[in-house]
Amino acid sequence: MSGAALLAPAALVGQAVPCRPDIAALTDPALFARYPARSAAPSRWRAADVRRGWARTYRTMLRRYGGGPADLAGAYRVVGIGCGASAVCAAFVDGRSGRVIFAPALREVSAMTFEADVGFEMLTYRRDSRPPAVIGAPNEDERRRAVSHYDSRDGRPRRVGFLGTRDFCAGRRAKL
Repeated sequence: MSGAALLAPAALVGQAVPCRPDIAALTDPALFARYPARSAAPSRWRAADVRRGWARTYRTMLRRYGGGPADLAGAYRVVGIGCGASAVCAAFVDGRSGRVIFAPALREVSAMTFEADVGFEMLTYRRDSRPPAVIGAPNEDERRRAVSHYDSRDGRPRRVGFLGTRDFCAGRRAKL
């Protein structure tokens, strides 16, 4: 995914920022290494199947950005679809079958930023690992605003790690 434009969530506009966390530590490669990809890259990449459901709605983006090579868990391509100011919808394209997965847990992620010069991706992931890290509020649920790690077995992310705003402002490290 290329860089997403990030703005402060409405809850933080005009307020003092509680802290400036070390985003690099929160998305440390060692965390990703604990969940290695289990599948090899497909020998032949299948185009995203955009014939039905949400995939049809977002077919232009999926056709444009859903092609190989894999960038998550060895066999998936992540397509971040802008779905509002400072928000992204995540689609996972399985390169083996072309199946497009919209995970209910990550239907929309609204951003959180701390200072204008801090840049990061709302979705951070690696080709050789399963868990994407999500920095923001999944499904605009501000109670879950944090850094969350999801194990993406079979392209269906399930949360396996969570570091809330209070925790990373206190300097704690993400644990999976």
